[in-house]
Amino acid sequence: MSADELLALAKDNDSQTEAHACIGIVLLTENRRDEAFEHFNWVKEKGNKTFVEYQLSVEELKR
Repeated sequence: MSADELLALAKDNDSQTEAHACIGIVLLTENRRDEAFEHFNWVKEKGNKTFVEYQLSVEELKR
């Protein structure tokens, strides 16, 4: 499944938080840091702060 397909399935903020964090992790594993950080920034700015994906995204941005 592509990143665009995953985001299209994410209909609410909770699932968008999960999708953006997941995409960011995949991009990091592909050594595509700039693109990954765009997704982590989305989570930091718009994501559900109670989700573990939020904390993960914030910590990745600090590194």
